[in-house]
Amino acid sequence: MSLEDAKGKRTVKVSYGHCSFCGRCQDVCPEEAIELTPVYELAVYRRNDASTEVSMELAKCKRCGEFFAPVRQLSRIGELAEETLEKREESRGVYDGLLTVCPGCRLDPKGLVERKRFLNRFG
Repeated sequence: MSLEDAKGKRTVKVSYGHCSFCGRCQDVCPEEAIELTPVYELAVYRRNDASTEVSMELAKCKRCGEFFAPVRQLSRIGELAEETLEKREESRGVYDGLLTVCPGCRLDPKGLVERKRFLNRFG
């Protein structure tokens, strides 16, 4: 399996030529996004041709403009956090604002106060 980020898209490529069809990826996927079935067609002349790929749109950091994570992934993280936010009567808008910043900008001391305030509310 390989990942490639280019032009605001992340492409995940799975090479079945290297897969033993053990099902481990299906077992450990936390989102149940991988499903192995008995239906497959791998009749190819070259091992490298037995592959598939999927592309996902990447989110752009609101501070530096760099692409950093799949939009769907960030959306799912927000959905999972929503229950906790509701229990604590916290706005999802604040949380979503933190999700739209890349890891590099999250380490920037300028935004540290905002993040620390948010995390302190969760005690």
